[in-house]
Amino acid sequence: MAAIAYPAYLNQVRKGRRSDAIQAAAAVTQAQERWRSNNATYGRMNSTNNDLQISLTSTGGYYALVVTGNTSTGYTLTLTPQGTQATDTTCNPMTVTVTNGVAVNTPSACWGQ
Repeated sequence: MAAIAYPAYLNQVRKGRRSDAIQAAAAVTQAQERWRSNNATYGRMNSTNNDLQISLTSTGGYYALVVTGNTSTGYTLTLTPQGTQATDTTCNPMTVTVTNGVAVNTPSACWGQ
């Protein structure tokens, strides 16, 4: 019975930790809109440049955050599971791609709690 229950339990834990990524994505999205209202492009957010002054790790520490492709019309936020959450291969990575004000979250199944 434990051989069946334990993997199911771990799957639920990983799924629950995805909320850490979702909260981080919301914070970055809000910061990007504040940045963009005062600048010609969306902000950079990586280990070299962090215009947004937001942690590169989610609050719970389960995801690393990086913004790429920042332009005047959009950007891509990549949330990569790390530590114990790295075993969440279903949602590795999670991304938010913003183009002309429209956000697309992938993989879509990972964003619904």
